[in-house]
Amino acid sequence: MPWRSIFGLGSPVITRNTAVGGLYLGYDPAEPTFYDDRDLIYSIGKPVEDWDRKRREWLEHHPSFAAGASDQILLVTGSQPSTCSNPVGDHLQLKFSKNKVDYCRFNGYAIFYNNVLCPKLTGAWAKYPILRAAMLADHEAEWIWWVDSDAIFTDMEFKLLLERYKDHNLVVHGWWHLIYKEQSWTSLNVGVFLIRNCQ
Repeated sequence: MPWRSIFGLGSPVITRNTAVGGLYLGYDPAEPTFYDDRDLIYSIGKPVEDWDRKRREWLEHHPSFAAGASDQILLVTGSQPSTCSNPVGDHLQLKFSKNKVDYCRFNGYAIFYNNVLCPKLTGAWAKYPILRAAMLADHEAEWIWWVDSDAIFTDMEFKLLLERYKDHNLVVHGWWHLIYKEQSWTSLNVGVFLIRNCQ
């Protein structure tokens, strides 16, 4: 049984698991990848250089992940680890988290929830370390979709129209007249946005 190797029982077995799209989850090539670089860090600080090439090489070494990678979406959300001042807030947070998990399960998206936001960064800025870590850790995902913790999906069948964004690397909602006529940067909504997993 495949699970035996996970728990150290018996010799490792590489199997085709059709429950996860036919991926060979046990396959790890011997060739070094960017993960072997000791200078790679997941936190904000040193920029990752030549990410597009590194990601492409990793996908070439892991062909089972490369198939359909251009349509892979990772939904990322997070909240501060402290409790809300009102217990209703914690209850709603739990409901909203379950809503996102259900939406992702229904649509075949991966989800990453983080409650260890950077305490030095407040408000909207706290999401950037998570996004960087998600981009490095889930390199098989072409798109990272940030959804604030207080947002919910009301249409579980809603699908992102990725074809519409094929020539873009960042998709942020905003109010056209405020952005272009009044040139107000505060008219951008960073509560929900798409970012391509690229340099």
